[in-house]
Amino acid sequence: MAQQGYAVVDVDEEPSGSRGPGLEFQCPFWTLTTLILILYTTSTLTKSIAQYLNSDPASSSLPLLSTATSTVYLYGLLVPSLLWGATKWLGLGEWGIAEVLGVYGYSMGVFIPISLLCLIPVGIVRWVLIILGGISSGYFLVRNIYPVLASAENKFAQLLIGAVVTLHGIIVIAMKVIFFSNSVVGPDPINDQLP
Repeated sequence: MAQQGYAVVDVDEEPSGSRGPGLEFQCPFWTLTTLILILYTTSTLTKSIAQYLNSDPASSSLPLLSTATSTVYLYGLLVPSLLWGATKWLGLGEWGIAEVLGVYGYSMGVFIPISLLCLIPVGIVRWVLIILGGISSGYFLVRNIYPVLASAENKFAQLLIGAVVTLHGIIVIAMKVIFFSNSVVGPDPINDQLP
C-alpha cells in the first residue's frame, strides 16, 4: 500500500498503465473514505470555530457528511467507472476497472493533508492549498490516463482527456466552496470596545 502511495508523488515512476497487474482495489476505496471523514471533520471544525468567534449559535453540520459522501464517492467511483466504460466502448487497450478506480482513488489522496491544512483560518492560504492540490492531483490523473486515451485513433477518445481535466477542475472548486468557505473572523481588538 505504501509503495502505491509513494508512486503518486514520484514523478520518475512509470504511469500506472505500464505497471501491470497488482494494483490494489481496497486502498483507493479507503483513501476516498478517509477523505470523506477528513473533509467532514475539518469543515465542521472550521464552521464551529467561526460560529464561536462570531458569537453565533452552534448548528448541526450532519447534512455536510452526506454531501461529502455523495461528492467524493460520485467523483471517485462513478466518474472512473464511466471513463472505463467509454474506453471499453471505444475498444481502447487493456485497462481494467480496478486500475481506473485506483488511479482516481490515489489522485484524491493529496486532499487528505490539504484538508487538514485548510484549518488555517486564512482564505487565500486555503485557495492556494486547494489549487496546488488540484494541480498535482490533475497532473497525476492526466499522466496515468492520457497514454491510454492517446493510443486511440478515434478523436472522441482524445476528447475524453478534456472531460477528465474539466471534471477534475469542477470537483476541486466544489471542494473549496462546499467544505472550506467558512471565514474565521473574530471581534476586531482595535475597533471593538471590550464590554
